[in-house]
Amino acid sequence: MPKLPGLSDVLELLQAQTQAFMGLPDTLRHVTALARDAHSVVRRLDSLLNDLEEPLRALAPGLQKIADTLEGDVLATLLAEIDDTHRQVAAIATTTGRIVGVIDDVGTRLGSFPGAPLLAGRRRTPRAATE
Repeated sequence: MPKLPGLSDVLELLQAQTQAFMGLPDTLRHVTALARDAHSVVRRLDSLLNDLEEPLRALAPGLQKIADTLEGDVLATLLAEIDDTHRQVAAIATTTGRIVGVIDDVGTRLGSFPGAPLLAGRRRTPRAATE
């Protein structure tokens, strides 16, 4: 059978309500401080956004062009051309290396002939007649 609240139950409820009301000023102070902090943060963010808005708007067309370029075939074509150029330069370097090797070999063989050091020496320029 349900029990009717007695006087002690009512007093307990009133005491709990009174304690809650007593804690309300502290809660309000915390909420007010939080609102002040939030307002300060919002003002700082607004100031930052004001400083950044114009440069970001100025960058937008360039960023869009970059995005279009990256999405298009231009970049893939450029990379393919760079790869082809790299292969061609590597082939030229290999061929040049072989040519230099042949020249060194010929120079070594010619250097073994008698009198070759005289031919390899510097030619003397005739002295001026006024000396």
